[in-house]
Amino acid sequence: MSTVRLYPAAKLELRRTNPPHVRVADLQQVSEYWRLTSMRNPTLFNGPLVRSHGVSWESDSCVVSWSRSNYAHYLWRHAPGNSPDRPYARAVYVSVVARTDDGSLVLGRMATETSSPGRIQLPGGNVVPPITDDDLTEDAVRRHAACEFREEVGVELDPEALRLWAIKVGGAGDIGVFYLADLGSAELLRRAFDEHIAQHDGPPEFTSLITVHSGIPGIPLIGPQVDYLPALLQMLFGTPLVPGTEFTPRGVRHV
Repeated sequence: MSTVRLYPAAKLELRRTNPPHVRVADLQQVSEYWRLTSMRNPTLFNGPLVRSHGVSWESDSCVVSWSRSNYAHYLWRHAPGNSPDRPYARAVYVSVVARTDDGSLVLGRMATETSSPGRIQLPGGNVVPPITDDDLTEDAVRRHAACEFREEVGVELDPEALRLWAIKVGGAGDIGVFYLADLGSAELLRRAFDEHIAQHDGPPEFTSLITVHSGIPGIPLIGPQVDYLPALLQMLFGTPLVPGTEFTPRGVRHV
C-alpha cells in the first residue's frame, strides 16, 4: 500500500483531461458488481463523480487532472480480486477540517447504510462534475465542501470563509482536498447535529460526531478509520491525540 501524505496547499487548479479507455470486459464487470452491491444496499446511488488522474505542482499551485466518471466505477475497487492494477475510478474528494472554539477537531462516524459503515472520517464527500460541460473550478469544489458539511452535520458554512489547507495524495489513488473551517462551541454543534438527525429524510450519512484534540495521550479511537487520519492529526496537532466526546442522537458519551 502506498504511503498517504498531506501537502500544504495555497492554490488549487483543476484541469480537465480525456477519460481513459475502458475495455468492454471491464465495463461489464463494473455493471455486474454494481448490480450485486446495490441489491445488498438499495440506498446507494450511482451518481456522477470526478475521476482523478493525479496531481502536479506548479509554483505554489496544486494542479489536479480530472475527467468524468460515476460511483459504480469508483466502487468497483471493492470487488473480489481487487488489485492496484484494476482500472477503477480514483476519486477527487473534499473534506472539511472543522474545529470548535476550544480547538477540537470534528470527525464523523459513517452510518450502516453507507458504503463504509462505521468508518471514522472528516465530513465531506466525492466531488461531482459540473452539470453542464463547463470546467470544474476551485470555487465549485469549495461550495461542494460546504454543501457536504451541511448534509452530514447540519451546520451551514460560508463557502467564502473556507480556507484551502492541504492536498492528500496516496492510499488508493484518490486525491483529497482539505479546507479549514472555524465553528462555535461544541454544545451548539451537538444541538445542530441532533436537530439535523431528527429532521433528516431517510438514513443519515453520519450516526454520530466525534471531537478530538491534542495533549496527553488518551484512549485510541475505536473502529475503522480513513487512511489519511494519522497524517491529518500529525499535521494539525503535531502531538498525541486525545479523544473527547461523541455526540449521538441518543446522548453524549466520552470516547
